[in-house]
Amino acid sequence: MSATADQIHRWIDRYGDAIRARDARAVADCYAADAQIHVHGLGDAGSAWNSKHSVGNHGIEEEYQRFFDLVNDFTVEYTDRIVSPDQGAAAMVVRISGTNADGTSFDRANALHVTFGGDGRIELMLNWYGDA
Repeated sequence: MSATADQIHRWIDRYGDAIRARDARAVADCYAADAQIHVHGLGDAGSAWNSKHSVGNHGIEEEYQRFFDLVNDFTVEYTDRIVSPDQGAAAMVVRISGTNADGTSFDRANALHVTFGGDGRIELMLNWYGDA
């Protein structure tokens, strides 16, 4: 799969807009029907920041809804982007901070890698949570 750098940046921005809107359905729509997410987490199983693996739109939508339920508010930016148009992929730093539903605060700098299909939907997401 090949794409232009501008296309990849637009696809990342579409995903980021859905995250900022806290719309789990819109986030899931950014993924291919059989997409996979792998998250290497920091917290226990009950935490928004736990490790997770989901396949397909339904499971991905559930994971994002769970995340939004466990996090009260946040700001997020997708920075330090490195795009590979020939591979239809990108790596970036996700800078996210805010408060969890339990009142604790967080300030994270996550490493994110995404691979897109020809339709601009994410086929594979790898995410490593880290503290900023």
